[in-house]
Amino acid sequence: MESKELTMLDKFGMIFSDPKNFFNKTKTEKNIGGSLLMYVVVSIVAGLASFFSYSMIMYKSNMLFGILSGFTFSFFIFGIIFTFIYSGIMHILLSFTKKDVHYVDTYNIFTYSLIPAIVFSVIPLGFITIIYSLVLMVIGMSEVHGISNGRASFIVLMPVVIFVTFIILIVLSLIMMFI
Repeated sequence: MESKELTMLDKFGMIFSDPKNFFNKTKTEKNIGGSLLMYVVVSIVAGLASFFSYSMIMYKSNMLFGILSGFTFSFFIFGIIFTFIYSGIMHILLSFTKKDVHYVDTYNIFTYSLIPAIVFSVIPLGFITIIYSLVLMVIGMSEVHGISNGRASFIVLMPVVIFVTFIILIVLSLIMMFI
């Protein structure tokens, strides 16, 4: 019996309802096209929803409208670049612990795991959706790459530690410049 390819709507539903099965079904994807397309579509829809909801609040200020437009586009572009950077760091860490792993799989895990955070960014739920996305990444890393949840947690959380440390160092250096 041949299994049918998941549609974007199937994937969207499974990310929320059955993440373990979702990652088992998507681990056969041979390129980043499906995950990147879904990321772009969901980001555009969420970005437009946020843009229009905020622009309705600030409809009298043309300057704020322009700033909001710039931020929306900038966050979209930065988000795409960020998917490659973060998944690259995760993949480097993974390759230290397991051989014969493919970047495409790590990229897809990371990008698909961001979908819930993007969807719920329209209604500010803060860290709840980020935590859920991190949990999805752990599930995905464990299922697709066949590693323990502990090892997957380390690989998923280490880039967070690296980015937070980097931001703290930048802030401290800026503070030191003005002292």
